[in-house]
Amino acid sequence: MAEYDEALPKRLRAKQDEHLRQGFHGLFARMPQLKLEVSPASLVMNFSDIEQCAARCVRQTDFDCRSFDVDNRARTCRLYNMTHTEGEAYLRESAVTDHYRTAFEKKFNKLPNHILTLQHKRKIPSISVEECARRCLFEQSFRCAGFDYEPGYANCWLTDRTVAEGGVKFHTGADFYERDFGGALSNFISFGHGSLPYVDDRTVYESTMFHLDLGACAQVCLSQKNFVCASFDYVFGERSCHMSRYVASTVGGLQNETMPTHRVMHYEKKGK
Repeated sequence: MAEYDEALPKRLRAKQDEHLRQGFHGLFARMPQLKLEVSPASLVMNFSDIEQCAARCVRQTDFDCRSFDVDNRARTCRLYNMTHTEGEAYLRESAVTDHYRTAFEKKFNKLPNHILTLQHKRKIPSISVEECARRCLFEQSFRCAGFDYEPGYANCWLTDRTVAEGGVKFHTGADFYERDFGGALSNFISFGHGSLPYVDDRTVYESTMFHLDLGACAQVCLSQKNFVCASFDYVFGERSCHMSRYVASTVGGLQNETMPTHRVMHYEKKGK
């Protein structure tokens, strides 16, 4: 990937955008009846609910809050600048305490062995996927829409571009993480580059529409009345939406031996 690096802000501040205001609690994963065996970096007394603890952790600027414990008996919230995965503290059973660790990664949809672009806004070396997701969510200088991640090198590449602008492409050794902004497309799973194959020399599409953007294609599939739309292929060059009642597993997998300039992506409805 092309080298691109910028000076990072001295302190990452919690970004108060609409996506985060839907609930700070959703940025954490609960680990019931466990507590972190280490002194807290900060203590919140007499908290009202879990959302308050989560918000205090996310908005923390004095230190990098990575997890917290909730003592349900004492009604205290202990904020930590570490997690149990870093080897400096360990979890211990507790009848009255629940542990919460950051789960920023679940705000993104992972697409293995694909990248979105070679023109990134920022490169951050030597960090985990979870930390990369956190940096994207709290980025201040641009609207981070996702990131490419190289697990072999622990490189994080932030971008303001979206899949809708031109699709993705295969890239062994890297994974693309697309930020979930909601909308019709959030009802589908992206399978990346590829399309449904021909079956008995015939296409498996029930309907095709042209001059649609990616989000509109997802909406049309969801609202389809003439058949049960289970998936669609979207061709970026011609902005065409090819809808089908089939999914890849029922027709022998995806066809992805196409010209590199032919950008097509396959999506399947969740729950199918």
